[in-house]
Amino acid sequence: MIYNDLTEIYDNFDHFLFDAYGVFAFGSKETSLSVVKLMENIIKNEKTLTIISNSSASAYELEIGYKKRGLVKGIHYNEILSSGEMVLNDIKNDTLPFIGKKYYLAYYQGLKEPVPYVFKDSCYELVTDINKADFVYCGVPQTENKERSDLNLLMPEIERIKKSELPLICPNPDYMAVEGDKFVICQGLVSKTYEDMGGKVVYYGKPNADIFLKALENLKISNKSKALMVGDTIRTDIKGANNANIAACLTLSKSVTENEMVSKNIEVNEKNIFEYAKNWDAVPDFIIKKVSKEELF
Repeated sequence: MIYNDLTEIYDNFDHFLFDAYGVFAFGSKETSLSVVKLMENIIKNEKTLTIISNSSASAYELEIGYKKRGLVKGIHYNEILSSGEMVLNDIKNDTLPFIGKKYYLAYYQGLKEPVPYVFKDSCYELVTDINKADFVYCGVPQTENKERSDLNLLMPEIERIKKSELPLICPNPDYMAVEGDKFVICQGLVSKTYEDMGGKVVYYGKPNADIFLKALENLKISNKSKALMVGDTIRTDIKGANNANIAACLTLSKSVTENEMVSKNIEVNEKNIFEYAKNWDAVPDFIIKKVSKEELF
């Protein structure tokens, strides 16, 4: 069945993992005040809540950004864990799965600050000549004119990487994200395109199980049966929770999944959702129409 909102299954769980976009954040500025209030109630009731994101930003950067949306650590959530933070940890610990210390930054031409925050003060060296690099780090996909919505315009950089045959770090496995009122391409789509061309890609974040397990470990949570992942994307949120053996809840309102199905002329109902999820060998344990009873923005 499809439940109306999270409160109908809330009592079954003590630990919550929330995706950001499609759960409490919609677009670059729109925030669901009712979900923010629900998050506050989760903490007040001595349950735990971790925001688990595929953003390439660090947890600290996201904490600042979420504060502008009205979310405060300790009041609305316990921790933030991002795919960018997972990369940062490997860089700090010098445990990247590559030999060599020189990296090429894909799409650096469009950036004001060419050295990504994750590599600052590290033992890794940025090189602008890809032929001198040991691996590639996928920056935010964009042209020099900041175009981010046309994969064809991003292909020259992908083809340049393919000629090098270098391994690629993907710090954000999402294919698309909403910025303003439109979808833009993320590192995940660039990396998947490179992988389909025969390139080697190392992905950080959802749907890999390690980011879910790390989130539970950070809060010293050992009982996974009491943990629930709430997200709007089957490929990352639901499949990732399946991979980590954590209960998965798919939310539909203004979601990536709803948008995908509608764009393909697939009616959004329970039967079709489970059938659609088979594309990623994923199974949601719960489906909710929306996270909170009210949709207040």
